[in-house]
Amino acid sequence: MSSARHIGPSTLLTLRSRIPEVLASLSDQAGSVVLTYEVNRALCDLLDTVAPITTKLRHPRKQAPWFTEQTRALKQVCRRLEHKWRKYKLEVCFMAWQDSIMKYKQALSNAKTTYLSHIINENKHNQVFICNSCKTDVKAACCFWILIYCS
Repeated sequence: MSSARHIGPSTLLTLRSRIPEVLASLSDQAGSVVLTYEVNRALCDLLDTVAPITTKLRHPRKQAPWFTEQTRALKQVCRRLEHKWRKYKLEVCFMAWQDSIMKYKQALSNAKTTYLSHIINENKHNQVFICNSCKTDVKAACCFWILIYCS
């Protein structure tokens, strides 16, 4: 969730027109500390009226169904090693990072293969489901080969 104000050109015009009347309503007899507090409060109230804070809900992205806890852990290791390499610029860190990337890609490929094999084996007699899965999970070109495998 994120909160922000939208201040556009019309908002600025409204603020410019209302600021003099807000400042005119303040008392002149107050001390500098009290006057500063009153000006700050009045301007904050004006800003809340003209440009209220809006909250926006962020919807998490749907992850690939083959993305498992193991692949998530390997990805975190890759990011840590990349950060270490960028921080220290050592060849050892670079080689460790590259090695972890290869392990992550291999694990991701294996997880994807396992997931798709499971889907195909479970639904090998339901080609409509397999084609629908092809459209959402993998490239549509693979659907042709999956149908040949299932036939």
